[in-house]
Amino acid sequence: MGAPLEVAITNTSQNAQQFQWFVNGELQPNPFTSFVADTSGSYQITLVTWKNDLSCADTAQLTVIAYDSLIVGIPNVFSPNNDGVNDHFSITVNQPVKCELVIVNRWGEKVYSYSGNLTVGMNDLWSADATVSDGVYFYSVKMETSPPPLSPSKGGNPHQLSREGFVTVVR
Repeated sequence: MGAPLEVAITNTSQNAQQFQWFVNGELQPNPFTSFVADTSGSYQITLVTWKNDLSCADTAQLTVIAYDSLIVGIPNVFSPNNDGVNDHFSITVNQPVKCELVIVNRWGEKVYSYSGNLTVGMNDLWSADATVSDGVYFYSVKMETSPPPLSPSKGGNPHQLSREGFVTVVR
């Protein structure tokens, strides 16, 4: 994960006098008002409250899911002239993703497609062999981070990304 994420906790218990907080099963010191999620993953927050007798306690739980944002670098030009510099259409990602890429020419004819996994860093994909002429090509890419979400969000799936754009081949 990039910068750690500080998660604020608010206790809204009523009529309780004693509290025990747990993060992933580990007892936390009181007062407990926040914790730092320093790695991607799920964090189980548990609050146990009681007034006079621990045997008459109430428990509340919440799962916090922290994950890195997906950062993707897609070029708008490359030069497949075998000089060892910028010879491939490469996609750079900051975390592993599943990827589906389609590149078409100006008539909508598919000139390249890729379906598979991308690793962290630069992934050389399309080398545009000699049968591909200089010019502008359209790409469509769909990516999904792993693992898939535990439950879908209302505003779409934060673990999926779709982008479209143009790339120019210059020899």
